[in-house]
Amino acid sequence: MSDPTGLELKTAGMEAAAESQKEKLERARDAAVEIALSRDDRCCHMDLVREKVGDLGPAAGSLFKGPMWRFTGQRILSQLPANHAREIKVWQLSRIHKIQKRFPF
Repeated sequence: MSDPTGLELKTAGMEAAAESQKEKLERARDAAVEIALSRDDRCCHMDLVREKVGDLGPAAGSLFKGPMWRFTGQRILSQLPANHAREIKVWQLSRIHKIQKRFPF
């Protein structure tokens, strides 16, 4: 058996962090959708979600995971002092999610 790759270790770490903060992560995902739906561009980023639900710790890396979100290609500087103006990604709620929300299968 071979040693796990960096990607495998990253995925395992993200899954463990998401599981440990499962309820808070679900609230954060709901908040992200709510934020995106309130904006004309349907975009959201971690700073906006953190304002509503607080810090997610390592589970934050799983917030925009899945087909509901697409990366816009944009990065902005975080406004949170503790992030020291680190770049964060801007995500857009996908059309797939809008259709599934209107017509759940």
